[in-house]
Amino acid sequence: MGIVLCGKCLCSVFSGDIRLTKYHTIMIVLHDFAGVSHNISALKTNPLWPERAQGIGRFYLQGRFMKLRKVLAVILLSLVVFAFPSCDFLSGMFGGGEAWEPGTPNEPVEPQTPPDTEDGNAYLGYPTSTSGSNVQLIKHNGYTLLYSYDDLIPLWVMWHLDADDLGTGREDAFDEDPTVPAEYAVGYSDYTNSGFDRGHMCPNADRSASTALADETFYMTNMVPQSPYNNQRCWKDFEEFLRGLVEAGDEIYIVAGPYGEGGYKTDGTLVHEIVADINGVDKGIRVPESVWKIALIIDEGSDDINRIENDIPDVIAVDMPNKSLAGTEWDDYICSVNDIEAKTGYDFFNVFTEDTENFLEAKEYENFRR
Repeated sequence: MGIVLCGKCLCSVFSGDIRLTKYHTIMIVLHDFAGVSHNISALKTNPLWPERAQGIGRFYLQGRFMKLRKVLAVILLSLVVFAFPSCDFLSGMFGGGEAWEPGTPNEPVEPQTPPDTEDGNAYLGYPTSTSGSNVQLIKHNGYTLLYSYDDLIPLWVMWHLDADDLGTGREDAFDEDPTVPAEYAVGYSDYTNSGFDRGHMCPNADRSASTALADETFYMTNMVPQSPYNNQRCWKDFEEFLRGLVEAGDEIYIVAGPYGEGGYKTDGTLVHEIVADINGVDKGIRVPESVWKIALIIDEGSDDINRIENDIPDVIAVDMPNKSLAGTEWDDYICSVNDIEAKTGYDFFNVFTEDTENFLEAKEYENFRR
C-alpha cells in the first residue's frame, strides 16, 4: 500500500488539528501488510509540483510504534487525505479542489510587418530600433544601414543578393556619404596610415551589375576599420562563397556589422579608435572587436517569407575577430544567429512567426561544402 502526504499535515492530524497545509515536504510510505518488511523511501522530485514541494521529506514510523500501530496509522492517514479536501495541494493531486498547473507561457510575439518590399534590402526586418538622436537610418538603393554618430561606423548593413546583382562594375572611389551631416561624415583620408582597411560591410562585388550601385558601396558609412588580414582573407572568402551560391541559383538576404571595441593592426597593436579630423573637430572612429555576418539562403523565387516559413532554408552566421586571421578559413568562424544576438543585443528575423524565428536563429550551418 502506498500514500503521499505532507509531513506538516501529518503532524497536524496527530495533534488533533485537522487543518491540512501544503508548504512542506513530500514522502511515500510503503508498507508490507504481510509483515515481511518495511520500506520507507523518499519520493523523487516531480517537475510539475510547486518549487516548495520539491524538497524530499521522510516520515519514519519507528520508536515506540509497534507493527500493528504502524499499519493502523497508514490506514488512518489514507482516510484523512481523501476525507479533507481543504488541503489544496493534496486535493489538487487527488482530484479534489483546484490542481496546481504550470505558469502560463508568454504570448507569442506577432511578426513585424516587413519594412521593405520583397527582394528589398530590409525585407527581413530591422534588427534594432532605427530611431534616436545619435543614429541615422540610411536607405541607399543598394543597401540599408544604421549609422552611429557616436562611433562613426555603421551598426549594421542589410541587403539582398541575387544573380541580377552580379557584374563587372567597380570604381575604388571611397567618399563621404552625402546623406550624413558634415559633423559626422567620415572621409577617405580619415583611415589613412591607421593600420586598418576601409572594410566594406556590403561588398562592392555584390552590387557590380550597376556602376551606380557599385559606387554607393564606397560611401564611408558602409565601412568599418578592419584588420587587413581579416578583410582581405576570411571575410573576402566568405563574400565570394555567398556569390558562388547565387551564381548556382540561390538568393540571399544578408545583414552584417561590427560589435565591441578594440581591434588589432597587422603588427599586433591593439587599437580602440582612430582619431580623425571630422569637419574641424577631432573625433574617434570606433575600431570594433569583431565583425559578423548573417546570410539567409533560399532558392531563387518569389513569396519569400511564406517559402521560408514552410521550408528549411540555410542560414550561415559568422563572427570573425578583428585581427589577423592568417592560417584560418572563413568556416572556422561559423556560429549561430543566437550567438550574434547575445553579443550585439539585436533581434534578427522578426518578420517570421516565433517558431520559425527561433528555429532559424538556433541553426549552425554545416553543409557549406555542397
